[in-house]
Amino acid sequence: MKKIFISKNIFLRNLRISDINKNYFSWFEDCSIKNIIKKNSYRNIGDLKKYFRNQILNKVIFFGIFVKNSKKNFLHIGNIKFENINYKKNYATLGILIGKKDFRNKGIGQEIITKACNWIYNKKNIHLVNLRVSKKNFIAYKVYKKCGFIIKKIGKNGIIIERNYYINKITIGTANFVNNYNIIKPSYGIKLKNARSIIKYSSLFGINNYDSAPYYNSERILGYLTKSETITYTKISFDKNLNFKKKIINSINNSLRLLKKKK
Repeated sequence: MKKIFISKNIFLRNLRISDINKNYFSWFEDCSIKNIIKKNSYRNIGDLKKYFRNQILNKVIFFGIFVKNSKKNFLHIGNIKFENINYKKNYATLGILIGKKDFRNKGIGQEIITKACNWIYNKKNIHLVNLRVSKKNFIAYKVYKKCGFIIKKIGKNGIIIERNYYINKITIGTANFVNNYNIIKPSYGIKLKNARSIIKYSSLFGINNYDSAPYYNSERILGYLTKSETITYTKISFDKNLNFKKKIINSINNSLRLLKKKK
């Protein structure tokens, strides 16, 4: 398999038996990881290799996460895997572990999960990915939510969440949030409380994409009502009295201000 690049210095590739070494084994000396992986007790590197071989026998898709370090070598910092794969029903279960403590809470988990889910959809046609997360693990749940996972079931052993690739592709149009834009005439836009209801209801199903434009006058509403994980597609307005470069910069900056986005 070719490498899946997360960024210039981070990539995923198939885990190899040679990757299971002292570095990998050292992760399990961390108390926080011991609490997460209670069911597995790895006494030595041999136990880890046995676990890995069993995963491959069970046809688990197992990626290592690698980062370029200061010595320009690639350091194995974690793993992400897809198991319980059902090619008829097109679903799989996700598991991710950032083993190296220095790389946790750095914001890389979200992009790793998103790109891995995109890969398994594009290469294996798996569009539904699920997993179980602890009720106490608020940080992990927040990351998964940003990746488009929504709550499917709350049980005694944790929260089952899922990411549906097709739902993640749905985008809500906002042209009629303010303006007369409807097949039914006359239409004068929807009320603010209804816009709030639409956004709240959509987010329950993992729909966090919105289409806007400066001339829709809906960017301000989206900036007021939506959360940080929301993705907004907007347009660039044209003003013939300004030069092209300045025109683009002004339009983008104005949209960012209204949407309350940094980029």
